[in-house]
Amino acid sequence: MMAALERIEKVARRLQEFARPQGLELQECDVLGTVQATIQLFGKTLSERRVTLEKDLMQVPPAWGDPYSVEEIIFNLCKNALDAMPLGGQLLLRTFSVERSEVSPDGCVAVEVKDSGEGIPPDRLERVFEPFFTTKSQSGGTGLGLSLCRMLLSEMGGQIEVESTPGKGSTFRVILAKAGGRSRSEVIRITELADGGPKG
Repeated sequence: MMAALERIEKVARRLQEFARPQGLELQECDVLGTVQATIQLFGKTLSERRVTLEKDLMQVPPAWGDPYSVEEIIFNLCKNALDAMPLGGQLLLRTFSVERSEVSPDGCVAVEVKDSGEGIPPDRLERVFEPFFTTKSQSGGTGLGLSLCRMLLSEMGGQIEVESTPGKGSTFRVILAKAGGRSRSEVIRITELADGGPKG
């Protein structure tokens, strides 16, 4: 209960800071442990919602990130997945290593949240990360969740990807730079310094 109250307080603080995001202090983040901790937060909710959980959790190296923010992002994606399956379905969580040069030239860690739900129409897929855009307005959705996820990942030097097919479900993929590697922004700064400073 105390952990849940702390989560509510932190989420409320995040929402207050949405319009004026603060820099995060990056550290080595145990992505696999964070995913497992997030799963525990749902307790009996999955069975009550008639959702079968599948896990494909590979051992992955630590990533650069803020552990609480990463947990918040994964929690939000899982909650959205449950909402997309009102009659039940399958929820798949995966962790794996991936290459994304735009995030880091030294490799990345990925977390996938995949549901077998309603899917997102193509004309709405491009807008899902826009602030205040929501497909759940009738059920109280504010349209802040995915925007907040993207904002937090941007602060951590990561990114979020989405794939969806109407009637077949959606996959959201969180990408973070491996700890010990270099982010793309760091590579750019190193190159600029070697060339005598920023151009333009």
